[in-house]
Amino acid sequence: MTQDLLFVFAEVGIAFAGFAGLVTVLAARARQSSVLELLFLNTVLATSLSAVAFSLLPPSLVGMGLDADIALRVCAALFLAASIGYGSWAAPRASAAYKTAGATPPWTWRLNIGLAFGQWILLALCALGFVSSSLYIGALFFFLYLAGSSFFRVFASVGRDRWS
Repeated sequence: MTQDLLFVFAEVGIAFAGFAGLVTVLAARARQSSVLELLFLNTVLATSLSAVAFSLLPPSLVGMGLDADIALRVCAALFLAASIGYGSWAAPRASAAYKTAGATPPWTWRLNIGLAFGQWILLALCALGFVSSSLYIGALFFFLYLAGSSFFRVFASVGRDRWS
């Protein structure tokens, strides 16, 4: 198992979550947060903390005596369920947030939805044992990508009104 890589992913997720909290404090001082900024902050926190949890879970299961391949398959199934649950909850709220803000969702929003479906297929194949369980890393990377891109949007919005 690529345990070191899983720990690195957990550290990156923790960093995004921590910096998102800092940006939130700065943004709250500057002005009231918009609906879209809250959506992006929610995405940063949910995806980065999920990446942390699902990066630390496989080594924990292996440490409790489970075979590494089976541990990753179990984690892939759990990650799939959590990811579908989060996507089912977040997608309608994101659509409503863009509508409330009077903004059109960017093309990257549709790209991310397509990537989410790809992640679900990858996790399902990993859970069923049809592909190498090391592809579990790809699903974790997708959540870190979502956390990072949403963090960038939150960070870019801090003080925007001051400078315009």
